[in-house]
Amino acid sequence: MLFTASLFATANAQFALFKDTRSKVEAVLPYTPEQRVATAKAVEALMSVYVNREAKINYYKDYPNIDPIPRAQAITAKAANLTDLEFHTAEAELFYSLRDFHTNYYFPAPHRCYYALSAVSFALAESDDLVNNPKAYVVNKNAYGLGALAGKAVAPITVGDQLVAVDGAPLTKYFKDTAHIFGGANTYGGQRASLGALDQIGGALHPFPKKDTITLTLKKADGTTYDATLPWFSYEQAACTAAYEKAISGASFAPEEIAPKKKQPYPIMSRPQGIDLPGPKGVDAYTPTDEPTVSWLIHDPKGANLGVIQFTSFAPDDSDVIRVFTLIRSLMTNELKDTNALVFDIRGNGGGIITLADIIPQLFGQDFKNNAAHAIVSPRNKAIFESGLEGQAWKDAYAQVKPGDVYTPLVQFDSDEDMNTYGQAYLKPVGILNDGNCYSACDLFSANIQDNGFGLIFGEDGQTGAGGANVVEYIGYFKANFGALFPDLPFADKYPATVTQDMRVGWRQTVRTGKNSGKIIEDFGISADLVVRPTLDDLKAGNSKSQFDRIAKALKQYGETKGINNLYFNAEPQLSTDAAAGEPLKLKVTAQDLTQLDVNLVGGGALTSQKIADPSTKSTFDLSIPVKVEPSFVRLQILGTSTKGAKALKTYRSVRVTPNAADYKTVPAAATAWDFDLAAKGTVKYTVAGAAANGWNKIGNALVIADGVKYADNTNSKASLFYNAATSVTLKVSASYDTEPGYDFFYIGYTDAQGTKQFLSGPDAKGNPVPAVSGKGKVEDVFTFTPEGKFEIFFEFVSDGGVDKVGVTLNSVEISGAAVPSTSTTAAPTSTATSVATSAATSAATSAATSAATSAAASTTQVYTSGAATYTTAYPLPTETVASTKEYTSVAPTAESTVAPSATKEYTSVAATVSSAPGYSLPTAAPTDEPTSTDAQPTSEATYGNQGPILSGAAATAMNLAPLVLALFI
Repeated sequence: MLFTASLFATANAQFALFKDTRSKVEAVLPYTPEQRVATAKAVEALMSVYVNREAKINYYKDYPNIDPIPRAQAITAKAANLTDLEFHTAEAELFYSLRDFHTNYYFPAPHRCYYALSAVSFALAESDDLVNNPKAYVVNKNAYGLGALAGKAVAPITVGDQLVAVDGAPLTKYFKDTAHIFGGANTYGGQRASLGALDQIGGALHPFPKKDTITLTLKKADGTTYDATLPWFSYEQAACTAAYEKAISGASFAPEEIAPKKKQPYPIMSRPQGIDLPGPKGVDAYTPTDEPTVSWLIHDPKGANLGVIQFTSFAPDDSDVIRVFTLIRSLMTNELKDTNALVFDIRGNGGGIITLADIIPQLFGQDFKNNAAHAIVSPRNKAIFESGLEGQAWKDAYAQVKPGDVYTPLVQFDSDEDMNTYGQAYLKPVGILNDGNCYSACDLFSANIQDNGFGLIFGEDGQTGAGGANVVEYIGYFKANFGALFPDLPFADKYPATVTQDMRVGWRQTVRTGKNSGKIIEDFGISADLVVRPTLDDLKAGNSKSQFDRIAKALKQYGETKGINNLYFNAEPQLSTDAAAGEPLKLKVTAQDLTQLDVNLVGGGALTSQKIADPSTKSTFDLSIPVKVEPSFVRLQILGTSTKGAKALKTYRSVRVTPNAADYKTVPAAATAWDFDLAAKGTVKYTVAGAAANGWNKIGNALVIADGVKYADNTNSKASLFYNAATSVTLKVSASYDTEPGYDFFYIGYTDAQGTKQFLSGPDAKGNPVPAVSGKGKVEDVFTFTPEGKFEIFFEFVSDGGVDKVGVTLNSVEISGAAVPSTSTTAAPTSTATSVATSAATSAATSAATSAATSAAASTTQVYTSGAATYTTAYPLPTETVASTKEYTSVAPTAESTVAPSATKEYTSVAATVSSAPGYSLPTAAPTDEPTSTDAQPTSEATYGNQGPILSGAAATAMNLAPLVLALFI
C-alpha cells in the first residue's frame, strides 16, 4: 500500500484512490443506439464548419488520417454497435487528436464530473535544446494537497529533481507519444500539455489513465536516478455529480437550468477551464487588484525598475472589458508610471475576450492595426451568415464568396478605429512574457504587439500555444439559433449542460496583420524575440528573478535603440471629464523628452499648441484647452513631439460638454410637459455610439429612437435635461418599449450635483424596481426624488447587434418641483405607480440582465424603495457619459465600473478560468466544482496544458467611444 486507509479516511471526501472509483468515474449517461448515431451525425455537422480543417491537414502531414470529416463518418457508421463509453471515447479522440483546444468533445456525466490527479507537478527550465532535450523538474510534491495521501510514494522526491522518463519512456519520447492525446498545437504547446497531464487529467475532454498508477524516473542533483510510482486519485465535482444523480432519478429541472443561451455578449478565444494556478511567489510577490486576473509588481534589484503586470486571463468573471482595460491603464498611469520599462506577464493565460486582447495595445503604440478573421465556406455557414445574426459585415463577406473559395473574405471583429479610441498611456519600452500555455486571446494579444512593432516578445518557449480561432458551442449557439441546420444532441432539452454531452468548435480563423500580414496563429503561434526560461534556481525559489533581470536588461537596450527610454507623459484627468460650454478645460500634465504638445478636436481641427521649455527634465504644468463647442460629446487628440523630432505621443481625452450655468432650467412648480425639443437650452442629445440619426429624434408629438419603426445596431443615445434647483422633484413618464430582451435597454434616471447616478426605470413585470427595462412593455410611472443643487435627468437607450425590434417611444414626460427645507438630504427615488409590462420577455430580460454574462455591461447593486418594500437588484449599467468615468486605483479600486460596454454581438461566451504560469507551486485547494449554469464553461483539462482554448467575438459600446468589444477565448 502506498498509504494507509486510516490516513485516507481523514482526507476530503471528494478525493479517492482512482483504483477504488474507476467504475463510477468512467460511467456515462446511457444512450440508445439511435442516440449514439444522432450524436455522431451532429459531430459531422459541426466538422463541416470547422475553420482549421485545412490548416491541420497541411501542418500535420506526418500524422495519419488527420482529416476529421472521414474519421467522423467512420464513427457514425459503427456508432450503433459501440458501447456508450467506447463511442464517447472514439469521438473524444477524434477531437483531441486535432491538437486544437478550441475544438472539444465533452463527455456526458458522470465521466465529465471527475479529474484524475497526482501529487507531483513539474515545470520546464533552461536547456541547451528546448525541442530535443527539454528539461523538466519537480516544483511541487504536494499538488492539490495530495502529498500526505500519496504517503511513502512521494517521500524520496525533492523539489528540483529532474524528470527523466514517464512509465519507462524517455521524456522526449513521452512528449512525442502523447502530443495527439493531450494537445498543444505545436511542439512547445504539446510539451506543456503533456507535462500538465502528469498531475491532472480532466474527464470532460479525455479518457482517464488506463493504469491506476504512474511511474516516474527522476534524477537527483548528484546524478543518481530512481523510480517513484505514484497513485492516481479521483476528484469529484460535487455539483456536477449531484445534477447527474438528479437526472437519472427522473426528477425534472427548471427551464432556466436547461435552456441554452440564445445570444452571447462577446466573441471568444480561450481554452476550456481547468484548475486555476497561482502566479509566481517568493521574491516577486504580485500586488493584487480588485480584479482577480490582474496584479502587479515592480522588479527593482540594482535599479532595474521594471514594472510587471500579471494578467492571468482575458475572461473576467463579469465580462466587463472596459472595467479591466481601465484598471490596466490606471496601473500604467499611476503605480507603474515612473518605471523604466513595462512587461506583461501572460504566462499560462488561456485566453478569453477578443476585444480585451485588441483594445490594450493602443496604450503603448500609435495607430494600432488590428487582425481579422475568416470562416470556411460551407452550406451551413452560408445559411448562418446570410441570416444576419453575426452582423452585416459577415453577411456582406459571405456574399463575396466565389466558386472554389475555401474561406470567406476577412472581417475584423474589432475595427482599427474602435481600437484606437484611447491612445497611448505609457511611452517607455514594453514587453510581453508568454509561454506555450499562452493560448487563444493570449496568442492574439502577443501577435498584436509583435505585428504592430509595439514591443518585444519574451517567451519561456520558442512559440506560444497557437490557438487561432473564434470558438462557439454546439448547443448554446448553433442549436439555439440554427436548430434546423444541426442535429439534436440527446437530453439537451431535458438536462443541464453539466450532465449532457456538448461540443465546441473553432469557427472563425484569425489572420495576422502588419509585419506578419497573412499568417495564421493556429499551430504556428507567436515566435519569441528572446527565450527566457526560468533557471533551476528560479523554480526552487518559486519566482521569476533571473527572467525579469534579463527582460529589464533587454528592454533597456531596446529603448536605447528606439530612443524612448526618457519619454514621459502623464495628464489628469486621465480619460474623461465634463466641461461647461464656453469654458476652457485644464489638464495637469507631467512630461519629459517632449518638446511640444498639440491638441486637436477630433473631427473639428486644431485647438491649441504648447511648447515645453525644458524637455530634458521631468516637469509639471497646466495645459489649457479652449473647448468652444455646443453641449455635446467630443474627443480631444493630444499629440507630442519628442526631442528627436519624432511623433512620440498620440492619446485622447473624452469631454462631455454640458450647458453653461445660465442655460440650466428651473424646475417648474406646476407639472409641465416636456415638448421634446432637443435643441432647447438646457437640453442635450448625447450621441455616445452610432450615428446621431439612430438615436433620439422628435417625430410628431413623441420622442423616438431612430425612426420609431426599427432601431439600429450598436446605438447609445441619451437625451438629457439639466436643472438647477434644490427642490423635491416629481417626474411623470409615459413610454413604450419593444427591444431585444436582455440585450437592448431603456434607462431612466438622474445624476445629482455630486455626480451620483440614480436609476428610475421600472418596475419590472413582478413589480420590482429595476434600473433598466428590456423586452416589450410600457412605463407609466411617477417618480419622486430630492436632488441637491444642479442635476440632470436622462433617458438613455443602448442596443447591441442583431436588431429586429422597434425601440423606445417617449409619449409624454412631465416635471414639477416643490421647495424643501435646506437641511434635507438626498432621498432614494420612489415609484408611486406600477409599470405595465406586457410580456413575460421583460421578466426574462430582467433575469438575464442580472447575470454579468448576459451583456457586456458592468453590473451594479441598486436599492429601491417602493411603498413599504425595499428591493435590491443587480442590473447592467449603460455606457455612461464621460462625467462619470472613473479611474481605477488598482490596489483598492472602486468596485463599480461606471463605464460599461453596452452594445454586444452574438457570440459564444465561455467563462474560462485558466492556469497561470507553470513552474511554480500548485495550490493545496482542490479543483473547483463545475458550474451548474448552462451558460458556464464546463470544466475540462489539466492546468499546465490540457485546457482547450476558445476564440470568439462581439461588439460593445464602451467608454463612450463605442469600440467594438469582441470576446476571444484562445
